[in-house]
Amino acid sequence: MFELAKKFLLPFSLIAFIIAIFLDQNSNPVPVKLILGSPVHLSLSLIIAISMTAGAIIAIAFLLIIKALTQKHKKDEPSIQNVEGYHLGR
Repeated sequence: MFELAKKFLLPFSLIAFIIAIFLDQNSNPVPVKLILGSPVHLSLSLIIAISMTAGAIIAIAFLLIIKALTQKHKKDEPSIQNVEGYHLGR
């Protein structure tokens, strides 16, 4: 158990350090105006994080839909073993 934690400690620490630097460098407030209303000031890092999360959710949903459609297509398609009365002509 501890071997696994030791294996991932350094990469996780490096990623956390890079994220911390990113958040510090992009902490400036920027105005965000939705369709109607007055602009709301949010930090640039928050806007980027929300955009990345939304993009990841959309990509995962798209991949899951494609996977479900291909599995359904394979299930509906009759294979040679499932066709009754099929002979190879021997």
